[in-house]
Amino acid sequence: MIPPPHLAPDDPESAQGDLTAGFRPRILVVDDRETNRVAMRHLLRGTAAEVSTAGSGEEALGLCLQREFALALIDVNMPGMDGFELAEYLRGAERTREIPLIFVTAALAEEIHRLRGYELGAVDFILKPVDDRILLSKVGVFLELFNAREALRRHRDELAERVRQRTASLEAAQQKLRRLDRHQNAIREEERRRIAHALHDEMGSTLANLKMTIQWLQRNRFDHERQNWELELLLGQVDETIVKVRHLTQMLRPPILDQCGLPAALEWQAAEFERVSGVAARVTTESTEVTLEEEGRIALFRILQESLTNIGRHARATEVAIALDTLGDRVRLTVADNGRGIPEELLTDFDRTMGLRGMEERACQNGGELHIESSTAGTRITAVIPSRATRP
Repeated sequence: MIPPPHLAPDDPESAQGDLTAGFRPRILVVDDRETNRVAMRHLLRGTAAEVSTAGSGEEALGLCLQREFALALIDVNMPGMDGFELAEYLRGAERTREIPLIFVTAALAEEIHRLRGYELGAVDFILKPVDDRILLSKVGVFLELFNAREALRRHRDELAERVRQRTASLEAAQQKLRRLDRHQNAIREEERRRIAHALHDEMGSTLANLKMTIQWLQRNRFDHERQNWELELLLGQVDETIVKVRHLTQMLRPPILDQCGLPAALEWQAAEFERVSGVAARVTTESTEVTLEEEGRIALFRILQESLTNIGRHARATEVAIALDTLGDRVRLTVADNGRGIPEELLTDFDRTMGLRGMEERACQNGGELHIESSTAGTRITAVIPSRATRP
């Protein structure tokens, strides 16, 4: 068999379009007689398909290299490359092997010719003169199959793209969660280091002084005048130790949160912030009882702590307004300052705003949400968490 020549189509009308054109099925008509091609084009004009024609097998191969066809109607008896030879080339190429082939022939003298056509991939034969109804019925079936196959392919591609996007989104979310987890671990380690430092420097020296005083009392039990003086000193050291233990306890978890509830804990934290930073902090709460589970109360309290820490470090604010209220079945905490605000580019930088992401994660873990509004006039952070009755 002679290798097929790579010829460009000489039919200007059939040369329009390519594989990137809009979705419309194409039919390829291959016949060496122009009158037959014109007649076939006229016959197929009522179908929802674009018709391309080729006057030879070589031209048909050239068209198949450029376009995708839903069906090919091929004349068997053509000079040069006949229909059977063309079918063999089409079936031998990955790009064209799936094109359904219908042979159009004036006669098939021997049954062996028909068998050869089926072996080469023909799906049917149509005898000349062509019966319009038979041809259009068969063409309609293959166009429907092609449309269904194309719709399935598009659906598959859309699903694949959605899966790719969802996978990329999940991978990005996992990376953010891993970085956030590392940030949270770093915060915990820093807190432990600070507490360990306080225990070593403050409690360690105080307990050492207590031990020395007790040892002196054991050695000098008959020096009553000195004993009274040392006992007074010992009581002062014990009081000092109690204060330090209470301070360390509050660093870990303020007892007021459990004993008096969230509103009192927020007021205590605001007072501590004002005492340390010098920034005025005002708290307003509703008179009604806030019904939150323990996890929700802790989340809002930690969000306030993180917000005040950020304000003290970066905001350059002179006032902070803290509000706790209810919105139907939800509890809302608002922390607003009059500082310089958070730059827009910083809000989108995950690595530089992991503290904010940590607050957002606390709210989300409790079925809530966190909103951040910032401008040069200040920053407002709003955390909303469902109450006990509506938590999932």
